[in-house]
Amino acid sequence: MTAVFRAERISADQVLSSTRELVGPALREAVAGLHPWLAEMAAYSFGWREGAKAGGKGVRQALAVLGARAAG
Repeated sequence: MTAVFRAERISADQVLSSTRELVGPALREAVAGLHPWLAEMAAYSFGWREGAKAGGKGVRQALAVLGARAAG
C-alpha cells in the first residue's frame, strides 16, 4: 500500500514570509553577537540597513526549513 499525502498549496511569498518569521530572530541575535564591524557588514548584506537591497536573502533558509519539515 502506498500512502498519499495531500498538502495545501501555499505561495512562495507565504513560504518566504513564514521562514523569515521563524529564522529571523535567531539570525538577528547571531549577527548582534558579532564584532560591530562584522555585524554591520552582515546587517547590510541581509538588507537590514537603509540603502541595502532588500529581498532575495531568504531562499536558502526557506529551502533548509522546507527540507527539514519534509524529513520530519
